[in-house]
Amino acid sequence: MKTTAYLGSVALAVWLSAWQLGCSSCSSEPSDDDVDTSTDGDVDGDTDTDGDGDGDGDGDGDGDSDTDGDSDTGTATDTGSDTDTDTDTAEFVPPGCELITYYATEYTGVYGIDGDHLVWGEYDPDPGNFTIMMRTLSSTMVEAKTEPGSSRNPVIWGDWIYWNEKTDITDSFTRELFRKNIETDEIEQLTDDDCADFAPMPGESYVVFFHVCEGDTTGLSYMDLSTHATTSISDDAYGNPPGADFDGERWVVWAFDETPGYNRGYKFDLWNTSLPIETMDADVHATTWPEIHDGKVYSGTAPDPYSLTNHYDVHIHDLETDANGYFNVSPWFQMAPSASGEVVAYIDTEELETNWWSDPVGHVEIADLATSETRQVTQVPYGYYTITMHGKYLAYIAGSSTLILCDLEEGGFIDGDGHVIPEGWLPDAGVDGGAIDAGPDAGMDAAIDAGDGGA
Repeated sequence: MKTTAYLGSVALAVWLSAWQLGCSSCSSEPSDDDVDTSTDGDVDGDTDTDGDGDGDGDGDGDGDSDTDGDSDTGTATDTGSDTDTDTDTAEFVPPGCELITYYATEYTGVYGIDGDHLVWGEYDPDPGNFTIMMRTLSSTMVEAKTEPGSSRNPVIWGDWIYWNEKTDITDSFTRELFRKNIETDEIEQLTDDDCADFAPMPGESYVVFFHVCEGDTTGLSYMDLSTHATTSISDDAYGNPPGADFDGERWVVWAFDETPGYNRGYKFDLWNTSLPIETMDADVHATTWPEIHDGKVYSGTAPDPYSLTNHYDVHIHDLETDANGYFNVSPWFQMAPSASGEVVAYIDTEELETNWWSDPVGHVEIADLATSETRQVTQVPYGYYTITMHGKYLAYIAGSSTLILCDLEEGGFIDGDGHVIPEGWLPDAGVDGGAIDAGPDAGMDAAIDAGDGGA
C-alpha cells in the first residue's frame, strides 16, 4: 500500500489569494471561518492551520461549492472566478471516467484512496455538517462511514479510515485524530491533548500529522500506533504553500518556507530517528506539494526562488541517493504531480500558455516514467486539483468539489502493463501484443537510478 502527498480539495485558495496580494506568510491561528488544511493547489477555498473549518465548507462563504452564491452545483462546475461556466457535465468526464459526486469538499488526494476504496467528505450546509463517504472501486457501492458532524480530512490505509474531529465543537484546539475500521466498525480516538491535531497521514506502524498549539507555529509529529506515543518531527513545517507526505513506512517529507514565500524541501527518516532533519535539493528553492513514490519525491518545482512567475516542472528526488532532476521540462507549468506504478499525473498549462499562479487553469496530463510518453486526459481546460494516481485509477477534483474517478485502462490511456498508450495507437497482433517499449534508457527513472539527475 502506498500513500502520497497530502492533497485536499479546497486547500490552497486563501494562500494563493494572499500570495497574489503580496502576503508572504500567514498566521497559524486556527479559525472557525476557515475550511481545511489540505495542500493540493486548489483556488476556491479557505485555508487554516488546524484542519477544523466548520464554516460553510465550500471555501467561498455561500455554502454551495460554487462562487456565485446561487447554489447550482449540478452541471455548472466552479472555476473560482465567481461565475458559472454552465459547461455540459459530459465534457468534464473523459473516456473511462465517471463523476462520483459534486460535493467532495473533503477529498485528500492519494491519502483518500487505498486498496479497493476511495474516501472523501461531503458537506451539508444546513446544518453545516460533514459526512465521510466511501466508494468501493470495483463496484458502484457508496456508503456513509460517519454520522454527520465535524469529521474532516478523511484518509484511508488498509482497513482503517482516519480523520480529525473536534471533541468540543466550540473549541478549535480540541481537534483530535480518530480512526474507524471499515470491517468491524470499531472507532478509536488516537490523540487527546491541548493542541489541534489534524491532516493525518497514516502508514503501517505510524501516523504522521500536523499539530498546532495556541500561539505556536504549525509542526509535524508522528504517533506509534502500537503504543500511541507521539514524537515531534519539526515545530515549523507548514510551508507557503503547505505540503507534506509520508510513504507509510520510513520517509516523511515536507515543504517549508524558511525564506517566506520560497519553499525548500525537507526529509526525515523514521528508521533512523537519531539523524537530523535534512534539506533536499539545495539549489531548488520553490518546492510545492511533495509526494513520495517508490523512494522518490515528486513535486512541482522551479529553480529560481525569487520569481514565482518562473515555470514549474515535475521534479524527482531520490531519497536514498539524493540524485535529482526534472522529468520533463516545459516552457509552461506542470504542477501537483502524483505517481503510481509507471505513470505520473499532473496539472499542465501548455495548451493555454498561462502562468498557473495567476490563472490556475489547465489540463490533467499523464506521462510514462519509463518511456516519457504523455497523454492529455481531460477534454476541457479547467481548474483541476488534487490529482491522484493509484494503480490504473486516476482521481481528481474539478472546480471546488466535483470528484472524478477514471479507470485509465478502460479509457484507453494505459495498457495492461500500466504504460501510457500513445495518442491514436492501436495494439498490433505481434508477439508483444503492441506493448510499449519500456527500455532502460527511455525515461527519468533510468537517469535517477544512474545518479546523474537526467543530465
